Amino acid sequence: MIFTKISGVSYIPLSAFHTMSVGEELFLRREPDNPYDRYAIGVYRRLIVDGVEELVKIGYIKRSNGLNVALSEALARGCEYDVRVSDLTGDWVCITKDFFSPSSEREFGVNISIQLKRGGEE
Repeated sequence: MIFTKISGVSYIPLSAFHTMSVGEELFLRREPDNPYDRYAIGVYRRLIVDGVEELVKIGYIKRSNGLNVALSEALARGCEYDVRVSDLTGDWVCITKDFFSPSSEREFGVNISIQLKRGGEE
């Protein structure tokens, strides 16, 4: 299992983080056409927006240490991962027992765990 912090959360609207919880399932999507990083991997969460279920981007896998390259190549081969919120850092407000929301503009972070679910084709 890999633990990492999501990068780029400060560029995402705060509404994307409302009612986030530890253990929540997240999703990885490759972005090979990203102009800044051809190995970019977006991190998404499932939300209901105007009554429709959507995957909403909440940030990226960090470029440092090559994790994005390894995951991008594995996803391209068909590997599947179980991705979960492992910790909410910084300034969050408890909405209910299990749900939180950022309390300030940019003083928060999201840590995730990544575990291989199914290997891809070699």
